[in-house]
Amino acid sequence: MKSSDYLYTVEDLAQFMDISKKAGNPFIFITGAGCSVTADIPLAKEIVSELNEIFALELKPLSDKDRKDYGKCMGRLETSKRREYLQNYIGKAKINWAHIALACLMKEGYIRRVLTFNFDNLLARSCGLLGQYPPTYDFTAANLNLHRLIDDPAIVHLHGQGHGFVQLNTESETEEHAARLKEFVAHTLSESPTLFIGYSGSNDAFLPQIEEQFSDQHRLFWVDMNDKAPEHLQQKLLTSSLAHYMSCKNGADLFLIELAQKLECFPPTIFVDPYQHVLDELDEVADYPVLKHDHLDDRKESQLTQSDTSTQDILLETKNRLKEVQQQDKEREHDFLQEYLQGDYEGAVKALEEKQQLNIEQSLWLARSYLSLALEEPNELEKIRIYEKLIDKFKESVEIDIQEQVGSALVNKAVALGELQQPYDEIKTYDELVTRFSDSNNLVLREHVAVALLNKTVALYEFGQLDKAVEVCDEIIARFSDSDETILQKQIAKALLNKAVALGRLKQLNKAVEVCDELIVRFSDSDELTFQEQVAKAAFNKAVATEKLGQLDQAIEIYDELIVRFSDSDELIFQEQVAKALLNKGSILTELEQSDKSVQVYNELIAKFGESNEVGLQELLSVAFNNIGYLRLLAAKKHWQKNPSIAKDYLDTALKCFSKAITKSSRDDHALILGNLAYTEFLQGDMAESEILLRKVLQQGGQSLYNQVLEDINKYTIDPDINFKTLLEKLWNEINK
Repeated sequence: MKSSDYLYTVEDLAQFMDISKKAGNPFIFITGAGCSVTADIPLAKEIVSELNEIFALELKPLSDKDRKDYGKCMGRLETSKRREYLQNYIGKAKINWAHIALACLMKEGYIRRVLTFNFDNLLARSCGLLGQYPPTYDFTAANLNLHRLIDDPAIVHLHGQGHGFVQLNTESETEEHAARLKEFVAHTLSESPTLFIGYSGSNDAFLPQIEEQFSDQHRLFWVDMNDKAPEHLQQKLLTSSLAHYMSCKNGADLFLIELAQKLECFPPTIFVDPYQHVLDELDEVADYPVLKHDHLDDRKESQLTQSDTSTQDILLETKNRLKEVQQQDKEREHDFLQEYLQGDYEGAVKALEEKQQLNIEQSLWLARSYLSLALEEPNELEKIRIYEKLIDKFKESVEIDIQEQVGSALVNKAVALGELQQPYDEIKTYDELVTRFSDSNNLVLREHVAVALLNKTVALYEFGQLDKAVEVCDEIIARFSDSDETILQKQIAKALLNKAVALGRLKQLNKAVEVCDELIVRFSDSDELTFQEQVAKAAFNKAVATEKLGQLDQAIEIYDELIVRFSDSDELIFQEQVAKALLNKGSILTELEQSDKSVQVYNELIAKFGESNEVGLQELLSVAFNNIGYLRLLAAKKHWQKNPSIAKDYLDTALKCFSKAITKSSRDDHALILGNLAYTEFLQGDMAESEILLRKVLQQGGQSLYNQVLEDINKYTIDPDINFKTLLEKLWNEINK
């Protein structure tokens, strides 16, 4: 395993940060829009969608493709309109927990500086909430030659501030600014370890600067919501052994909270002991001014007696009142909330369980603590036990918030049972959830019901009960079709896809095509990634079903539509659908005896994805190379007698393709490719190498590969086939003995 393949944990990252702090060189964090999304500031994709609605007239000159580009859309708007539009979100944004956790890390010295691409002031406000006020720099207005004078800890706005004079939005603005930041980027990456979070780096002028200036002087961490590093990061930046990818699939809030918890600086004092927090803040306030009575005449003294607030020490009085309430609070029962906020869910459960009677709020926190404890538990059986305890304890509760926790526990328990290969109990648990919450109007509980039904269709499918899987899909569609809620519409889209796949397995191909069409028509216009993913998969499955119906030309047309629609996407899920569409299209062309066109399509796939490091795409590339090699092998056999030199060229090409196919595949078993390679080596006269490979093929592939090799030999038979068949029979008999 390459070092870049290893995913460090949050605990690992905390150790790195602790080491850096002790060495006097804390981390520098670089944040993007993903850190502000839970503060109700939308991501670029959502902004683009809204811009197209609000400023349709201004965006008219843009092509359909450019209308999906944030920089190009912003470039068509007047600066005043851009500012007004963004300020509508920035001005209303609430402080979110990602920035509170960042402020905690800054306050305790684990972060020396935060660079942000965001216009909002959420971090500055979070720091103020915690009683710290780091200097803030706006690099659209600053003298960049003086960057070494930054007073840490600091906040640096790279593209401007919401209330500043300049905000950089367009492609040309950010490109020009990125060039000016070159020296600063080099200095940043060379002087401290860095962590990027909430910033995609895709289609961005700043990423090339990072790639160019990163020189392994210190570690670099890139945190993103994808399970695996996106392709544009794998190609260059993450090839370094000191650049690491980390996944925060649950969002920046929870990732940064967990990190701060590991470093024991979360929760901040304001949430644990708000009285002490205010007392600490008041320590920074100068003594209240008090007039000296001995310099006053009788008349003034009389006035002061009537209005003593001017001489009363309101600062001292406030402190005394706070200390009094603080002491009363400390004398109460054990505070479970502190344990929960610190991530000590077991401690929170214990503290709450010790209470003789729980009120509604305490019951909710106990349910949350059980759920969080289970989610952290690595052992599936223990995880199930904790879920069952939660369910059993609160199954009679009528409180909606507590019911939501029970619903989550039931879904997660069923998923854990599935992991343990217990499908009967898994399905039974899904049914229990649906029965319990079927009539609820609460959106969260309705989502639980929809997810349970959807997961049930997958369990039934894997268990071979395809008809029942189709019935449950229909139940989801019927139950939630009238809802406008996006989260429920997503489950409908997934149910339609699952239904189409199940119908395909049942060989009800025409019905499968109809369901795919329904999904595509219903969700094709949505910009939401989840809907587009289902549309792409539906188009692919429709093409597969059409191909199985023998409508090959029509299947090619569907594959072409899919390829054109999603060809420019950087999302891996769409790249894989495009690659599979090209592969299947090439296969159909081969079946139609259009081998040259087939090779062209395979080469298109290779040209498009040949540099990708994604395992899924690598496997598809392996198949493409093998298919080209096989077609060239057959072409060599066709020219064997009449044009030996052409046949030799084809064999050379086939040999290279088979070799590339093996290098692209991550599988241990390459029997099919090795079989083709063994036959090609034999035809080129390397009998010894052919025998070694052929023996391995038969050992790996057994009877099915033996039959496949025999079938291939009989295509366009040539003289050497007799001797190769003799070698095949000899090795097969030896292996069987």
